[in-house]
Amino acid sequence: DRAATAAAYTNASELLEDVRILERSLVSNRGSRAGLRRVRALRRRVEVFGLHLAKLDLRVPAQWMRDAIAASLWQPDEGALSIPLLHEALTSARLPARPDTPGMRAMEALVAMRRRVTPESVESFILSMAHGHLDLLATLVVARIAGAYRPDEKRAELSVVPLFETLDDLQRAPAELEAAFADPHYRAYLTLRGDVQEVMLGYSDSNKDAGIVASSFALYETQRRLVAVGAAHGVAIAIFHGRGGSIGRGGGPAQRAIEGLPPGSIGGRFKLTEQGEVIGWKYLLPRIAERNLEQTAGGVLRATLDSNYPDDAELADYEATFREVSAKSVEAYRALVRHPRFVEYYSASTPLDEIGALPLGSRPARRSGQATLDDLRAIPWVFAFTQSRQNVPGWYGAGTALRYLIRTKGLAYAKRMRERWPFFSTMLDAIAVAVATSDMRITRHYASLVPDRELAKAMFRKVAFEHGHADRAVREILGTGAILESKPRLARSIALRNPYVDPMSFIQVELIRRKREIVGRGEAVPAELDRAILLTINGIAAGLRNTG
Repeated sequence: DRAATAAAYTNASELLEDVRILERSLVSNRGSRAGLRRVRALRRRVEVFGLHLAKLDLRVPAQWMRDAIAASLWQPDEGALSIPLLHEALTSARLPARPDTPGMRAMEALVAMRRRVTPESVESFILSMAHGHLDLLATLVVARIAGAYRPDEKRAELSVVPLFETLDDLQRAPAELEAAFADPHYRAYLTLRGDVQEVMLGYSDSNKDAGIVASSFALYETQRRLVAVGAAHGVAIAIFHGRGGSIGRGGGPAQRAIEGLPPGSIGGRFKLTEQGEVIGWKYLLPRIAERNLEQTAGGVLRATLDSNYPDDAELADYEATFREVSAKSVEAYRALVRHPRFVEYYSASTPLDEIGALPLGSRPARRSGQATLDDLRAIPWVFAFTQSRQNVPGWYGAGTALRYLIRTKGLAYAKRMRERWPFFSTMLDAIAVAVATSDMRITRHYASLVPDRELAKAMFRKVAFEHGHADRAVREILGTGAILESKPRLARSIALRNPYVDPMSFIQVELIRRKREIVGRGEAVPAELDRAILLTINGIAAGLRNTG
């Protein structure tokens, strides 16, 4: 009723104050056995979870912000957007017109959630596929129209978070943030936010764009440069790691990933995404969840307080060397994925179409429905390669890159780099696992699904050769006979599971072949056949513990 509503807590601080009164009373009146432990536990829960349990991040395409500005400022041509135009919209006494666009509605949803729940319920407004500082200013204009940004009242109720995803965007990110920090209007916003800028980095699409070696190093360098830009402008950079579950999307043990981050990029804080089946693996059982959180917290503390990185001169030498190595990797990777007929090979040699029919995932397989590689999302990209046991996103380009490193710098240098540079050691371990979980014998059967036999032969040869190069180079640097010699439990796990997963792969290839023959004859595909294929996809994913 209205009386109960009027008496209810409106924010967590009100509840927290009452709980602290109870705690002080119990302490001063020697009530340690009268419920003090439970009251303190409640106080900690309120401090951590507030009244909202978990703070939401709201994520939209950066394009939505540009579209909203174009609509509100009567600028049909996106190219007409400019700094003076955005500055005027941020300072004019008259608010720009409210555009009825998805971006505007998303911003208004943020405002509504903060008012209906608590101000702490949602804060980060993430801009997918952000390109630069114009996106940040455009978002402030949309926020001003919605009432989330009121500079005259000294109120900024959202954190504008650019998400840089492709290799090009990652490389430009520091310069774009530099431009934003130098902008007086954006700097005024940052002042209201306590001079903290959150930046999200995309592991998945950068890997899809450039391969694992170049993507990993671009993420490393971008973080180094972002921290430097922030320090030069007195802005604390809070990095949000958009990691996926598979190695091709930045996945792997969190503690090892933290140890491989560049010095100065942690600062006692680590934010990351946990997606899909990874949530179940890490948090379903309380003891495993507690262990995972302890390992993550331990990694953050160690990286913050006791960096095990080499001195500046040695580190600079490794980084300069790896820029050349990274360039070789990109060259090899893009020679594959930008081959004129790669999409034809990829689509035919994987169950990509069938994956799109699975009742799985929070988003469609393609961004806009176009049958192009750029339009395909990272999860089905990795998932299809995993099903066909190629695992290309987890290792392709590494063989060429590591062979170049050994040839130009010597094996002793590469081994020393692994021992002394946590980034390289972490990346090498991830590639080793990706190589070991690939199976070219099985991949050959999937390649037989490609109608053009010459195309199948040529593309499979490229994949198999690069896999062999990566396997040999990793083993040479690790100094082992088997690629997972240092991880006997994982090696045994793979050896035990393959006899069960391999038959499902052979069955899947045969079922897909039959389906395509039926489609080729123009006949309707039996529902039982489609269901059988989907069951093999589920079975292989469960066996490999990976959907992408």
